[in-house]
Amino acid sequence: MSANAEALGTVSHRRRRLHAIRGIGVIGNVAAVVVVILVVLAVIGPLIAPHDPNEVSFSATYGGPTAGHPLGFDGTGRDLLSRLLVGARSSLLGPLIVALLATLLGTTIALAAAWFGGRFDAFMSMVLDILFAIPGLLLAILAVAVFGRGLTAPAIALAVAYTPYTARLVRSVSIAEVSSPYIASLLVQGLSSLTICRRHLFPNVRPTVVAQAILSFSFATIDLAALSYLGLGVQPPSANWGLMVSEGQQGIVQGHDAVALWAGGALVVSVLAINVLGSRLMDRAEERGR
Repeated sequence: MSANAEALGTVSHRRRRLHAIRGIGVIGNVAAVVVVILVVLAVIGPLIAPHDPNEVSFSATYGGPTAGHPLGFDGTGRDLLSRLLVGARSSLLGPLIVALLATLLGTTIALAAAWFGGRFDAFMSMVLDILFAIPGLLLAILAVAVFGRGLTAPAIALAVAYTPYTARLVRSVSIAEVSSPYIASLLVQGLSSLTICRRHLFPNVRPTVVAQAILSFSFATIDLAALSYLGLGVQPPSANWGLMVSEGQQGIVQGHDAVALWAGGALVVSVLAINVLGSRLMDRAEERGR
């Protein structure tokens, strides 16, 4: 009986993982490739940048592309390609922190609420409803007002704001899993709640967790870029895509739109690819739940 229950949980887990990889379509696969490239750039961008991103050359202000500077220069004569490559790390690291924290908190709350149910589930639902009422950007701005400008405080604040979205979705999937026959079989065998949740329940809801984490990453990319654009996030002279869009505004007025276009284009491509990948994975998770 024990072997049958273990096999049932393992087979279910393997099938869900296989379907999570397949079936996202050509567009989904292209989006996945773009996301991988973005991750690689965030890791090695500062290492492959051809020039110092903060090196100023006033004689090259808004200069056009050259052999050594293929994208040209920004408003203070800094190499645009180098700033884009270096800015990838800060532009994507913050959203990654938000997604990881929100996923960790939300998944933990969801699994506990689904497993224990009753008053605990009702209490956690009430807490999540309260968090739903607080806009993420507003919470991030309040965090900046209290702890100062930068990346850490807004990232933590957004993670708290995103937690109920992850928790609510994962909870609904987890409740369906808790009522499955294999869970009852594992309980009859005397396995502990922690063991069942860790080895069987969580692996079976993992596709939903991953899909929601990717979407949280996408939304956090937009929100943190907006904060940097407003001067509340990453501060000059650091390279950051949202900050570069803000710095490129003056160039647009003067007829030099390269800075804003390249930085804005990087943000658009990133958010689009992450959103497409997250949506495709979410659709697959919903199909499996039917």
